[in-house]
Amino acid sequence: MMNLSVIGTVFPVALVLGYLTGRWIGGWFDAVRMGGLIGALVGIAAGFYNMFKMVSRFAKPRDPNDSDPDDTAR
Repeated sequence: MMNLSVIGTVFPVALVLGYLTGRWIGGWFDAVRMGGLIGALVGIAAGFYNMFKMVSRFAKPRDPNDSDPDDTAR
């Protein structure tokens, strides 16, 4: 269950990191606002990609004969 709780934090963290990195890089080109916008869009894309990867990993059908030591809900 702990792995699934991370999904709610992946998107905002990716968005904020993308925005701040975009502003930082945009400062080199005297385009801080445009850099922030582009960085935020890249952060949104990265957040959705990571959320999709995490959800698809947990949504796989399980084999009942497969023994998983991390699975304590059985």
